[in-house]
Amino acid sequence: MIRRASSSPALRRRLLLVGASLAALAATGLPVTAAQAQSMGAVLGRQAPVRTATPGSTTTPVRAPGMQGALQRQQTTQQRVDQIRAYATQIRAAADRGQVADGLDPGGLDPTQVIKDALAAARAGNSQRASELLVSAGANYDLTGLATWQGAGLPSQTTGSDGRVTVTIDQTQERALLSWNRFDIGANTTLQFNQKENGVAQPGWVAVNRVTNATDPTRILGNMTADGTVVVINQAGIIFGS
Repeated sequence: MIRRASSSPALRRRLLLVGASLAALAATGLPVTAAQAQSMGAVLGRQAPVRTATPGSTTTPVRAPGMQGALQRQQTTQQRVDQIRAYATQIRAAADRGQVADGLDPGGLDPTQVIKDALAAARAGNSQRASELLVSAGANYDLTGLATWQGAGLPSQTTGSDGRVTVTIDQTQERALLSWNRFDIGANTTLQFNQKENGVAQPGWVAVNRVTNATDPTRILGNMTADGTVVVINQAGIIFGS
């Protein structure tokens, strides 16, 4: 036989009071506040934890350091994928731009204006003017830094019986810096860098070709030969054809 423990008169009175209070609140239709709940708990002789929320506050999830690092790596990878997609789109646009002109041409190998003026003077037989313009394109006189032609002579061009075009640049110093508006080599063009001293090839010589203010990739569809090293710098990229 199980006997039920009897409640004390004081406890029964507290329970009656709480019940009456709850009934009164229910009759009004008003919600029970945290303070009222605490008061009722005090009547029963025990305090239940009451959770309150700060008005306007939001809960921010706290991620473990490993999860945070994984999310950052994912974001970095996505950024690289987006860059590659943009670059591929640019390459396709460049490939659809049309044929590359052969030889020295605004649609092919196009040096800066000073060098083009010097070439025009040389073709007109004014070698002195051509020499003066070539000197003015040196690093010491190029105030913009975008039209430097240093360490090499003017480019020359010949056309063979087979229609192929050869552009020759004779390097005169161990290091050369040459500026171009475009550096595109047509399919029937050979760009030849003569990097020789007293007729002897110099494998240690370097010619840096810089495409200034480039908006399109360089397209190399023909041939390029050198005794030493040739560097091509184009911030828009370089495309090599077959």
